[in-house]
Amino acid sequence: MFTFMTLISKLESQFPPLFMQCFLHENEDGQRAIATTLLPPPVSTSNEEEPLGRMLAKELFNWEAHPGDPLRVWYAALILSFVLLGNPVVKEMVLKTPWDAPSEPGANHYV
Repeated sequence: MFTFMTLISKLESQFPPLFMQCFLHENEDGQRAIATTLLPPPVSTSNEEEPLGRMLAKELFNWEAHPGDPLRVWYAALILSFVLLGNPVVKEMVLKTPWDAPSEPGANHYV
């Protein structure tokens, strides 16, 4: 049986950026919520679920880890662009984020 929820589930798994774009469009609270999770919290426990912002940053900074799947980095960059789109407060917040770039290829000091 084909239901509306089956269609939504299939679309969500095949086109995740589309769903994020719909959620984040003119949603300043949603944009801010994701932007605040780009950096790891000062104290974290191993059983916490990783926030979306951290997952996006990991994909962007670990692009070499998945050479056969370039869409991972593209999706992460696209979703991050939706986080920044039309929200100067979030743009400023992300610009002030202290990114720790790897000092050598393949190293990841961000994670």
